[in-house]
Amino acid sequence: MNEYEETYSQEEIDYLSLGKSYYENEKYEDTIDIFLELINLNPDNYEGWHYLGMSYAQIKEYEKAIGFLLKAIEYNPEEELDWCWLGYSYNENEQYQEAINSLLKAVELNPSNEYNWYWLGRSYEDNKQYKESIECLLKAVELK
Repeated sequence: MNEYEETYSQEEIDYLSLGKSYYENEKYEDTIDIFLELINLNPDNYEGWHYLGMSYAQIKEYEKAIGFLLKAIEYNPEEELDWCWLGYSYNENEQYQEAINSLLKAVELNPSNEYNWYWLGRSYEDNKQYKESIECLLKAVELK
């Protein structure tokens, strides 16, 4: 029995498998198409929102990424990866304070992830908070 059989229909499992394969092969437009179908089938499917957010960020559509990641976080607020991608997307969208807030949550959930510290440092730097930026970037280097 795989990890989904108890909570998802076979159709959802098929969409998840295909969508994840597209994502892992960096076919983000195809990933988006599949996961849009999945959340149309089941709007409560957390992984659909999660992969849509990451995929839109990968193709630099940050406003869409932010919306999908916020929805994923509604379903799973303890998933550090969503907070990190949200912070990254806010940063790339020049919403630096929102980026900092999101990345502080990512760091709180997983203080040993160097990328959380790196993007927090970058967001502080872009927000002209240089002292905080240096501290975070040094922490990222230390964890590398």
